[in-house]
Amino acid sequence: MPIQAYGWPVALSGRDCIGIAKTGSGKTLAFLLPAMHKIQSWLDEDPGEGGGPLALVVVPTRELAAQIHREAERFSPSGQRACCVYGGTPWEPQAASLEAGVELLVATPGRLAFLMARGGEAAARAAREIAACGSRKQLTEAVAVFERFTATGGRATRHILSTLLNVHVLCGDLPGALGVSQKMQDSNLQLGVVEYTTLLKGHLAYGDLAAAWRLLEEMEAAQRAPDLRTLNTFLRGCVKLGALADAEAVYAKASQWRLEADGATYKILAQVYSQRLKLKALMKLLKDGEGTEALGQLENAAGLNVSIGQVACLLGQRKVALKGITRAEEALAAATESTDFDHLRRQELLREVRMIKKAMKEDFDLMGAFGRLFAVPRRCTDIDTAGRGVLHGEVFKALCQGFGLEECFLRGFGEEEDSRAQLKRCLKGSQLRWKRIFGSDGPVKLEVCSGTGDWVVAQALKDPAANWVASELRYDRVWSIVTKSVFEKCSNLAVLAGDAGSFLKSMIPEGSLSTMCINFPEPPQTTRNASCDDAESYLHLLTSEFFIDAHSALVPGGVLTIFSDNQEYMRSLARTIGLLRGPSDLARCFEPLGDVPAEHLETAEEMCGLLICQGCPGEEAGHVVQASSQFDRFFQHGQHLDRFYLAVCKVPME
Repeated sequence: MPIQAYGWPVALSGRDCIGIAKTGSGKTLAFLLPAMHKIQSWLDEDPGEGGGPLALVVVPTRELAAQIHREAERFSPSGQRACCVYGGTPWEPQAASLEAGVELLVATPGRLAFLMARGGEAAARAAREIAACGSRKQLTEAVAVFERFTATGGRATRHILSTLLNVHVLCGDLPGALGVSQKMQDSNLQLGVVEYTTLLKGHLAYGDLAAAWRLLEEMEAAQRAPDLRTLNTFLRGCVKLGALADAEAVYAKASQWRLEADGATYKILAQVYSQRLKLKALMKLLKDGEGTEALGQLENAAGLNVSIGQVACLLGQRKVALKGITRAEEALAAATESTDFDHLRRQELLREVRMIKKAMKEDFDLMGAFGRLFAVPRRCTDIDTAGRGVLHGEVFKALCQGFGLEECFLRGFGEEEDSRAQLKRCLKGSQLRWKRIFGSDGPVKLEVCSGTGDWVVAQALKDPAANWVASELRYDRVWSIVTKSVFEKCSNLAVLAGDAGSFLKSMIPEGSLSTMCINFPEPPQTTRNASCDDAESYLHLLTSEFFIDAHSALVPGGVLTIFSDNQEYMRSLARTIGLLRGPSDLARCFEPLGDVPAEHLETAEEMCGLLICQGCPGEEAGHVVQASSQFDRFFQHGQHLDRFYLAVCKVPME
């Protein structure tokens, strides 16, 4: 064929060649046969040279790649192996074929780039080991795997470095993550959207919104347009931090980035407008999403209408609330439950609907709940851990930015001056003043990491003689606690929005808590039943330092109870608490609670002088009433049915 007659001599001479010919004119063999001839000559000179691709054919489509591969297998001489890789199918078999050894590779660009980033099976194996360490939050081991790989001549590919970057972020080690990103750039591996989004998640977990904004600007300058995952990551971070104005600002840039909101985006925006009590914005969001696939999802079709009903009810617009709740009930009735999670989420939405319908018939005190809400920005430097002071303005600003306090002022529910004055009365320097907050001298009981508030609200309602406090890091969950307390008329409940460790260290007065409860704490690792003692999460709350601060906050003989479905984590916590000693290094900080049911003692497991009991704690351990949380209900539906608790009391230090 003409293309072969002209092309073969040029290709065999080692010169560059561009050949153009019609379909069916013999182009494939015009380059394949010279390639095979070259491969054979190299193999004849050095038989050990095989095993890795010696010739590469890159084509734009999988169909063309498969066609060329068929011709290669038809004409290749004995001893030459051909392999074809393309997207749209699992990459693992293709990688295995490459690792087995090939001489001629036919590939499409995307799959070729992906497999090159893996760097071969040794690099892929190292990346898998690093990722596995990340799931267990074993940061030191992940770094060790990386260093062993590079020390033995392995090339740090984009895939390996990106995986290591993610492990640092998972473990809360932002400085380490920034170091890996710098290493990538030093290796001429420019950060992609995935790496930028991972770093964005790290900055937001650290509470540094300014750095998150700078990272978005850097992405745009590097022409790495944020994708939908980037947008939703930023939005989620803003909601958790209570930076609701920032969430609205970044969403305004979605059209500039040519992004269309998905179901997750709608759900997050609904939370933003709910926390800010922006009823008109919620209703506009519902109208804008009508007819879209995103709004057809259960979380939005019903969830958005529940949010409208909730906010309208809080603002006293009961007709609007009823209309929203009615639409939510219709959506829930029509919803299909394809997964267990869909069923559970539907049940949770129905619970909210029933609560709002009940609240619409009664009066409640929204401003009173705001008077018992204290919010501290994640990276607020105005709280002095030495207890010398806190700027009331920062706390007030956090309440306005993270919740709908300003909307209340605009609607005439209260006066800004009065709210500021109430805040000053309730804080003495950096210390909370319980009597000023509650108006009574009742015992103060704290739940750490209260989630969405089901449990703590139930306790406060059942125990009106005590003053209950809920502490929760995430502002979206704090808002759930506040709304429940408002609708249930729970006037003996205060809510702390922020890091519980910081509150214990700087804001809760020494010896002021009679009881501290921690329910279903999050283990430091994500792999269930892995050893918690080996985890290295910088974000882990329940450390030795935390329990020392808890000891200081409790009254002599005060009770600390931890309740969980994770036995391995309970053992780890028992070791941490049981090994704590006072200044003399001899006296224990905590001892087992004596008032525990006999049947629980019979099956209890001893760990470092403390007892891990199986079952549910009772009133003697601070659980005034048996009540489930949203997390408890989720796990009850699954396989984790066993419950364990650790109940200890404070030993006074001499």
